[in-house]
Amino acid sequence: MSTDSAQPDGTPGLVGPLPELEPILDKLPWYGDLQPGHRGEMLGEVEELMAAGTTRDLYEELLERWADIAHIDLKRARFELLRASGILRE
Repeated sequence: MSTDSAQPDGTPGLVGPLPELEPILDKLPWYGDLQPGHRGEMLGEVEELMAAGTTRDLYEELLERWADIAHIDLKRARFELLRASGILRE
Protein backbone atom coordinates (compact mmCIF):
# COMPACT_ATOMS: atom_id res chain seq x y z
CA MET A 1 0.00 0.00 0.00
CA SER A 2 1.42 3.33 -1.02
CA THR A 3 0.51 6.49 0.82
CA ASP A 4 2.20 9.00 -1.47
CA SER A 5 0.29 12.24 -1.71
CA ALA A 6 0.51 12.59 -5.50
CA GLN A 7 0.04 10.34 -8.49
CA PRO A 8 2.72 10.09 -11.20
CA ASP A 9 1.05 12.86 -13.22
CA GLY A 10 1.22 15.21 -10.21
CA THR A 11 -2.48 15.09 -9.34
CA PRO A 12 -3.29 14.53 -5.66
CA GLY A 13 -4.46 11.18 -4.37
CA LEU A 14 -3.22 7.78 -3.31
CA VAL A 15 -0.88 5.86 -5.54
CA GLY A 16 -1.87 2.23 -5.72
CA PRO A 17 -4.81 0.39 -4.18
CA LEU A 18 -6.84 1.78 -1.32
CA PRO A 19 -6.22 0.23 2.11
CA GLU A 20 -8.81 -2.04 3.72
CA LEU A 21 -11.04 0.51 5.45
CA GLU A 22 -13.44 -1.61 7.50
CA PRO A 23 -10.89 -2.49 10.25
CA ILE A 24 -9.89 1.16 10.50
CA LEU A 25 -13.46 2.46 10.65
CA ASP A 26 -14.42 -0.22 13.21
CA LYS A 27 -12.20 1.64 15.67
CA LEU A 28 -14.54 4.65 15.62
CA PRO A 29 -16.76 4.33 18.72
CA TRP A 30 -19.93 5.19 16.81
CA TYR A 31 -19.30 3.23 13.59
CA GLY A 32 -21.14 0.16 14.88
CA ASP A 33 -24.23 2.31 15.48
CA LEU A 34 -24.66 2.95 11.75
CA GLN A 35 -27.23 0.89 9.90
CA PRO A 36 -25.57 -1.45 7.38
CA GLY A 37 -26.70 0.66 4.42
CA HIS A 38 -25.24 3.75 5.99
CA ARG A 39 -21.94 1.95 6.58
CA GLY A 40 -21.74 1.19 2.88
CA GLU A 41 -22.48 4.80 1.96
CA MET A 42 -19.83 6.03 4.37
CA LEU A 43 -17.24 3.59 3.01
CA GLY A 44 -17.95 4.84 -0.49
CA GLU A 45 -17.50 8.46 0.54
CA VAL A 46 -14.25 7.74 2.39
CA GLU A 47 -12.88 5.84 -0.61
CA GLU A 48 -13.75 8.78 -2.90
CA LEU A 49 -11.96 11.22 -0.60
CA MET A 50 -8.90 8.97 -0.39
CA ALA A 51 -8.72 8.56 -4.16
CA ALA A 52 -9.03 12.33 -4.62
CA GLY A 53 -6.30 13.11 -2.09
CA THR A 54 -8.48 15.50 -0.15
CA THR A 55 -7.68 17.62 2.89
CA ARG A 56 -7.88 16.69 6.55
CA ASP A 57 -10.66 19.26 7.01
CA LEU A 58 -12.88 17.42 4.54
CA TYR A 59 -12.25 14.12 6.36
CA GLU A 60 -13.19 15.76 9.65
CA GLU A 61 -16.39 17.16 8.16
CA LEU A 62 -17.28 13.77 6.74
CA LEU A 63 -16.64 12.01 10.06
CA GLU A 64 -18.66 14.58 12.01
CA ARG A 65 -21.59 14.23 9.60
CA TRP A 66 -21.52 10.43 9.80
CA ALA A 67 -21.22 10.54 13.61
CA ASP A 68 -24.46 12.55 13.63
CA ILE A 69 -26.11 9.99 11.35
CA ALA A 70 -24.91 7.16 13.63
CA HIS A 71 -26.47 8.96 16.60
CA ILE A 72 -29.81 9.13 14.76
CA ASP A 73 -29.53 5.46 13.73
CA LEU A 74 -28.91 4.48 17.36
CA LYS A 75 -31.93 6.50 18.54
CA ARG A 76 -34.12 4.80 15.94
CA ALA A 77 -32.87 1.36 16.96
CA ARG A 78 -33.60 2.07 20.63
CA PHE A 79 -37.07 3.33 19.76
CA GLU A 80 -37.78 0.20 17.70
CA LEU A 81 -36.57 -1.99 20.57
CA LEU A 82 -38.87 -0.23 23.04
CA ARG A 83 -41.78 -0.54 20.63
CA ALA A 84 -41.07 -4.24 19.99
CA SER A 85 -40.83 -4.92 23.73
CA GLY A 86 -44.29 -3.46 24.30
CA ILE A 87 -43.05 -0.64 26.52
CA LEU A 88 -44.11 1.87 23.87
CA ARG A 89 -47.53 1.47 22.42
CA GLU A 90 -48.82 3.26 19.36
